[in-house]
Amino acid sequence: MSPLVSVVVPTHYRNDRLETAIDSVLDQTHEEVELIVVDDSGESHARPVVDSYATNELTYISLSENRGGNMARNAGIERANGAFVALLDDDDWFHETRLERGVAQLQEADVGVSYCGRVFENGRTLCPRPGRTGVVLDRALAFDIAPCVTSTMLMSSTVLDNVTPLADRPGGDDLGLMIELACRTRFTASMNR
Repeated sequence: MSPLVSVVVPTHYRNDRLETAIDSVLDQTHEEVELIVVDDSGESHARPVVDSYATNELTYISLSENRGGNMARNAGIERANGAFVALLDDDDWFHETRLERGVAQLQEADVGVSYCGRVFENGRTLCPRPGRTGVVLDRALAFDIAPCVTSTMLMSSTVLDNVTPLADRPGGDDLGLMIELACRTRFTASMNR
């Protein structure tokens, strides 16, 4: 049986983008996935989008007030049951094989984080450069392991437990998490998106 992957999607007034993010998680080739959408609007703004899905794989959490991206991620991580956790921003989406490939990488290598490339809306593709794997703390501190950002990382829940709760870092969520993880574990990268 394949391990459960928990995907946490914090959202804040982006219903127009949220559906694409949800669909990309539910359409994964990896079979064991739980999806946790955390609505950070303070008004249950995303409820109509989430309610349009009839699936037990989707949990909805509505925060009582706007607390910020990392606070919303923390609420989702607390509910996560997976051996692996991905944090997908509400305006991003996963390639359909992202979780399957990431889980395989994490199981095959002695690492706590797998990250992949990304495709921007204008079609530009950014893939990891060779040598941005293993012990990456020096590269992380130099901000030199692009495209390693929150939405491209799949993490061992054990490693993630060592950096949670995530600190409130407005504007620095990705870099802070990357550095915290790089202090504790090795990384592997997929040369694909």
